[in-house]
Amino acid sequence: GAEGGLFLWENVFSDRPPIKLDLGLGTGKENPEEHLLNNYVYEIVPDTEDESVLWVGTKGGLKKVNTKADNPSIEHFQTHSSQTNSLSHNFVQDIEIVQKEGKKEIWVATYHGLNLFQEGKNSFTSFFANDYKVGSLKNDCIKSLFADRSGVLWLGSDKGVCKHNLQAKPFATIRLDLLKDPNKNLVTSLKECPFQQCVLVGTRGGGVAVLTENDQSPTTWKVDHMSFGQHKNSATINFISSLDLQVNGDLWVAT
Repeated sequence: GAEGGLFLWENVFSDRPPIKLDLGLGTGKENPEEHLLNNYVYEIVPDTEDESVLWVGTKGGLKKVNTKADNPSIEHFQTHSSQTNSLSHNFVQDIEIVQKEGKKEIWVATYHGLNLFQEGKNSFTSFFANDYKVGSLKNDCIKSLFADRSGVLWLGSDKGVCKHNLQAKPFATIRLDLLKDPNKNLVTSLKECPFQQCVLVGTRGGGVAVLTENDQSPTTWKVDHMSFGQHKNSATINFISSLDLQVNGDLWVAT
């Protein structure tokens, strides 16, 4: 996924150039700006039931890409002001597919709201921040999300982290402030660390936060920090763009 569409290398070690898949609507001549947004890829997630299907998050909405050679196709899902069950915002920043009671749930994080996509109906249920509503989001700008092994959906936003118990109605929400400086509560990535029973949180300016559950109080979490403040380029290094945790415990941090 790139700023110019979706690319496929059929054999990454061959000399053949990649195949480009245009994700735009139409040819792009009618509305070149919208065409660019549709091809600005932020996230690629393979479907859990059909290996030929990719879910692609772009600045121009959610795409369902069928990569079958004999029947390739792209379905576009975008926000429409006249439709209450459409995507809440076209800027899709993350996608998480969860298996719940034998059924597939597709969660879509956007610049404005969290969405649960009902694939059979091609409709979205949207969730937003509301300080006066129990179980609402902490912030509408959702940058990252993942479902842990216990069935809890974690969300990273511009105002820290919250977690939702998918079995609860309404969602059971725990709001976590990572640092006293609000500018360092901007979450860019989340990663579960199962062998340490913690959650790693990449931030924009605050390094990596390590969240560990408090055994004495399940609703509170201990927050530790992995900061790179002693490095000469600490301002850059503490801006975390992505995290990758390997099975041997090594943590790769992209800055």
